[in-house]
Formats: sequence, structure tokens, C-alpha cells
Amino acid sequence: MRMFREQKIDYLRFNKKLLSDKDSNIPSRGPLRLLHVFNDFSLSSKQIKHVKLVTAGRSRGTQDSYNRTLTRLNKYLKKNNSSLLHLNEDALIEYIMFLEDSKSPFCHVSGLAGSIEFLCSALRLDNVWTAVVERTYVAVIRRAASEKKPKKKAALLPLSVLRSAVSHFITPFLSNPDKISIITWRALFVQLLQYALCARLEDLRKLKGKDISLVKLGHLQTPALAVFFATAKNDQRYDGNTSYIVFSGGEFCIYSFVIHYLNRLRIFPRGSGMIDNSFLIPRTNNGAAPGEPRVLVADGRASVSVQTLLRQTNALYKQIGFETPITSKSAKVLGVSTAFFLGCTDDEVRILGRWKDLGTSQHYRSLDHSTLLNVFTKLSLNPEVPNNASYSSSNFASFSDRLVGLPLCCQQTILFSYQNHSCPPVPSSSNSVQPNFSSQASTLTWLVNSGWVWSNNPN
Repeated sequence: MRMFREQKIDYLRFNKKLLSDKDSNIPSRGPLRLLHVFNDFSLSSKQIKHVKLVTAGRSRGTQDSYNRTLTRLNKYLKKNNSSLLHLNEDALIEYIMFLEDSKSPFCHVSGLAGSIEFLCSALRLDNVWTAVVERTYVAVIRRAASEKKPKKKAALLPLSVLRSAVSHFITPFLSNPDKISIITWRALFVQLLQYALCARLEDLRKLKGKDISLVKLGHLQTPALAVFFATAKNDQRYDGNTSYIVFSGGEFCIYSFVIHYLNRLRIFPRGSGMIDNSFLIPRTNNGAAPGEPRVLVADGRASVSVQTLLRQTNALYKQIGFETPITSKSAKVLGVSTAFFLGCTDDEVRILGRWKDLGTSQHYRSLDHSTLLNVFTKLSLNPEVPNNASYSSSNFASFSDRLVGLPLCCQQTILFSYQNHSCPPVPSSSNSVQPNFSSQASTLTWLVNSGWVWSNNPN
């Protein structure tokens, strides 16, 4: 078995092809493509040019969806001695009835309306999606939707787990970041970036060194990192979006972690005097000379795969006792949920996630137990009015910050004690000795004596 070792090497020598003096910041839109479904048709050069132009107005994922839907429709029409060029209302209704009779799954039924609209506009045909077709289609898609399998949601990632991972794997070695393995740095860097920017993992995999720049924001000229997303799922016009990671100081400053990560992997941000085209989340490769032991180094010529990232991240979380496997959206959901928990409005969260629709933020919001408990205990037959004299935002900030440092069993007990109270308790500032939390009675006694939860008679 070949052993892997790491050593500090000349990153410029290893990835010299990634550094360029030319600024290629404009995203590549690629050539105009013709969907495979149109290959069977005898179209003129003018028609082909129009079809390619209309196709380019859709994203690549939408194009692939249209191609699959229209290919299935074309196969059905061929069996009935017809084609998409001669599509009419009767043939479309017969196809929808065929989908119903064959109990087609939801993925085969959904998207038909958009595909037909695209087909008619691409081939310059009369719109055959009439009111009769719409009513028939709605009935079929409702049946298919009721039978589809429930969609698996992203696994919940507690903020305390992310903080614990950073404290365990990164913070003790910040004085010498080269001691942190590239795999560990890369996995937690992605989690921190997803959490801070509420970004899709696929969008982060496209980022390069040139997309990061050091800026200053506000009247106080606060240091910040500007992260430019050249392309995104909801950016069909290729306008680009910029998000910021602002310096906050302290032990858990994401700005500082990102700076250490860039230095560790020898990635040069914009404004450093060169254009670095290496990917921010690079794959690893062998950087040793022939015949020498393998050296694990970052190869910025390509991004690491999503499967590899998730496998390595779950392995790190498992080492600190978190057994639940996360998904590619877990850290993003955590960022959106935390923003709402801290009081951000829908519009502020929309800006944070670079979304155009206000409803998108609610889609990624996680209704964890603390949020549900806070919402569904508001109304009662004897509602309590918070005492503003004894309750302040500073007390709550101190309470929530200290709550994260306790074990999960204690957090659950503390949150459960909210049921009969409208504001959180004020924990004692004394550093009492914590029990081993093996006994439920000793745990509850310590929480009451420390001021974390109320006793049976809070008055």
C-alpha cells in the first residue's frame, strides 16, 4: 500500500499554467447548440439558426429537460405515423391520455407544458397548448404528483457541530497552517463558505482565485472579501453576482479562515499582481518526482467532485461524534436558518443568497425544534408579555452564544424550558464545574443552579 505524505512545495512551479496575465473574467456561454430531438427533421439552415438561438435563451439544465420530454413525445408520435412538425391539439391530448393510461411517473409528466411552448417558438408553429389541453394535463399531473416519492430533504447540520469541527481541526493549528491537511482544509472551507454565503455547492466549485478580491466596506472601511459568482443557476443573463465575507474578529472569524486557506493552498486573489485561474476547491494530486514517495498537493486545474467532498466532510464530522450524513445543501440550509433566527428579514436573506424571488429563502429555511418551539408557544390562554426592563438583546446574544457550547442533551432541556416563559433565562456568569452529564438528575440540577433553566416555581 502506497503511503501519502504532505510537504511544502513550490506552488508556482506545480501550477504555473494556471497563472495568466489575461483577464478572462467574462463567463463562457459556449456555442449555440441544437437539441438531439431536432436531428430527425429536415430543417433549412435558417430554421436551424433560429432553433439554436431560441435554445440558447434557456439554461443548460432546462435544455436537457426539454430534450428528454420532446424525445419521448416524438417516439410516441412516430408510432402513430406522425412527428413533432405536425403536432396538433388532438395528437397532444392523445399523448396526455397515453401518459395517464400507462401510469407514467411524475418526472415524465411534468415539464410538458414548457416543452411544447419551447417547441412552438423554436419551429415557429401555432401554439397547440389550448385550454382543453391544459385541463386534461392538470388532471393527469395531479394524479402523478400524488404518487411520486417524497423528496428527500437536506440533513440538518447543527451550528454547534460546525463550530466544533473548526475548533478541533483548524483553530489549534492556525499558527502553522501547513500542518493542516489539504483534505481537512478543503472540506471545512467549503462548509464555511456555504454557511456564510448561502451558496450552492456547484456554484462554489466554479470559483477560481481571480474571483476573490480584498475590499473595504462602509464608512469604517471594514475589511471584507468580495466573492464574485460569474455564473449561477438563476443568472441566465450572465450578469454575475458578488457576495461579501466581512471581517468580524474573534475565534470564529470566517474572514480569517478564508485568508489562512488561501495562504495554505498558495491561491492568489485578485489584486495580488497576477490572475490566478486555479480553482478554489481543487482536487488533490501527486506532486512528487518519479521514484519519490507520493506527495499530496492541490491541483488547481480542476475542482474536486461533489461525492468526494461529501465523503470527506462526513468523515470529519464523524470523528467529533456527529453521525448523521450531511448533503450538498446542509450548510446552505444552516446559513439561511441562522440568518432568520438572528432576525434578518426576507429581503435581507434574499440579498444574502443572491436570489431574485423572496420565496426562495423560505424554501431553504429549516424549521428546527428551537424555531418550532418559539413559534407554537406564542399563543396560549394566558399569554405572557415580555418584561423589557429585564430582557435585552445583549442578554439574548450572550445566552445563545453560551448555549452552543453545551452538549446537545443540555440544549434540548434548555429549549424545552421555554414552554412557559416568554424570554430566555440569564445564565450565571460563575464558572461552576460541569458534571459529566451521564445522569439526567445531576444534569438538570446543574442547569437550574447555573441559571440555564427555571425551577418549577420561577417566581
